Amino acid sequence: MEKQLFHLQAKRFETPEAAHAALAALAKSWRYHQVDTAPVIEHKHYAGKGRPTSTSPIQSIECRIKSG
Repeated sequence: MEKQLFHLQAKRFETPEAAHAALAALAKSWRYHQVDTAPVIEHKHYAGKGRPTSTSPIQSIECRIKSG
């Protein structure tokens, strides 16, 4: 179970709903464990290279699930 959660939290998803759906699909296979809460962290990708400035446009936002 810990190895499955480790690999799941390394994946990036387009929406928070997709991240929660992937966690729910994984949790169905567990027999004696269940997930109570799982926060979603957003990662912003800016256009251009290097450190973004305050005026840099956001190119995309990806979500990652955090399991503890």
